[in-house]
Amino acid sequence: MIKAKENYVLLVAIVAFIIGKVFLLHTYFFWDSTEAMSVPANYLYDNNFSNFNYPNGVADPPLIHFILALSWKIFGRSLVTSHIILGLFSVGCFYQVFLFCKKNASIKIAVAFVFLLMILDASFLTQTSLLFPDIFLLFFSFLSINLYQKKEQFLLSLSLLFLSLCSLRASAICGAIGLAIFFYELATDKNKAPLKVFKRSIVPFLPSIVAIAIFFATKKITTGSFFIQDNTMWKDSWKLASAKQFLKNIRGVIRFMLDNGTIVSWIALAFLWFNLKDKKNFLKESRFVIYLFVATLFVMSLLTLPFTNMFGKRYFILPCIVLNFLAGKMAFDVLKRNAAIKVCILMLAGMISSHFWKYPERFSTAWDCTLGHLPYYHLRQQAIDYVKENNIDPSTMSFFFPASQKGKYTELNDGEMSFANLDLSKNMYATCSNISNRDITLNNQITNHWQLIKEFSDCGIYIRIYKNPAR
Repeated sequence: MIKAKENYVLLVAIVAFIIGKVFLLHTYFFWDSTEAMSVPANYLYDNNFSNFNYPNGVADPPLIHFILALSWKIFGRSLVTSHIILGLFSVGCFYQVFLFCKKNASIKIAVAFVFLLMILDASFLTQTSLLFPDIFLLFFSFLSINLYQKKEQFLLSLSLLFLSLCSLRASAICGAIGLAIFFYELATDKNKAPLKVFKRSIVPFLPSIVAIAIFFATKKITTGSFFIQDNTMWKDSWKLASAKQFLKNIRGVIRFMLDNGTIVSWIALAFLWFNLKDKKNFLKESRFVIYLFVATLFVMSLLTLPFTNMFGKRYFILPCIVLNFLAGKMAFDVLKRNAAIKVCILMLAGMISSHFWKYPERFSTAWDCTLGHLPYYHLRQQAIDYVKENNIDPSTMSFFFPASQKGKYTELNDGEMSFANLDLSKNMYATCSNISNRDITLNNQITNHWQLIKEFSDCGIYIRIYKNPAR
């Protein structure tokens, strides 16, 4: 047990998180969290857990959906219940991240700052503060890492099992942690016997491997598909990328490893590495953390670079916050205490400022990795109220993703209002927003040739309603 006087930063972070959570209880399922978490959880809830073959073709294991649906059964299906359940995992994640920092950064003041650098990372903070499924991935990832470093083999196996059942991406992270453990064990093994090290390292992962194998086999038997079903919107997402798409994916990975403030960590790391006198000792002391960074980045790149699947910043949250840790730790190894603190404060300022960064609309934005999207929640409601007040038939109006999703799955209010698919030759009304990341050419067709009848905007976020002049 960590003494309270040693973890004041953790206590302050948890209190601040709880206060912030109170002000965010109005936020609802957003972006991919609707299809990936709310829709399947609602399906389990409506069908009393009798069938796990989701009609929308969600390919992920059901652990997250089960936890959410079960909490609704016990406490009521509401946003408050959802926020509380996910908030508990967020607090648990903060605690596990703090333990990780305590174990891998020896200087007490360094622990406080590397902890802040990790939890105040824009992507991490957004995912843990709102209703996003990656909080489960992050919690079980750090729980597993900490249990490995504490040599708790049984609990490690259990944590890895839960991690692998969170999502397919979480299963991949489970494998990445396994890679990091194997190479670390191999590097520290006196006998340098790879086969023995592999056998020893894989034992805690056997329950996860068996569970995922059973999941895929069951999915194949019940749906006819191991992975993505043919009747889903994602059926074309996992085809091999062309050479042009592959290069585009490389640019995407590079961008996401710099975006949302991570660029300040790279700049700090480059400066500190140049001034680090004992590089060999730093690499030795940080070997396991470095392996974690390389392994998670490598595995996530394998999941993104070769395929046509649309991917985002959230795929790279884990390697990014591990990078933040390395930069913060190096600051205290290279510089005097006051100078190291100033460097960490500058890094934190860069991360916090990234919530306010706005890109030209020709560049997509990872809205689920920045709190800069918060005005969207009330702007969407204002737009829907406008549609109702002006008796606009939703079937004649196209709404942008993710605002077009039903209230039953976003606000959990059983709203069934649905909008038309985007078809500029048929739609009487259309909405545009910088939240949508819609193709700029398509947006221009609307903004340049249709009549703007209403705009809602706040802090750089806007929703505009247009009317087709030809109808």
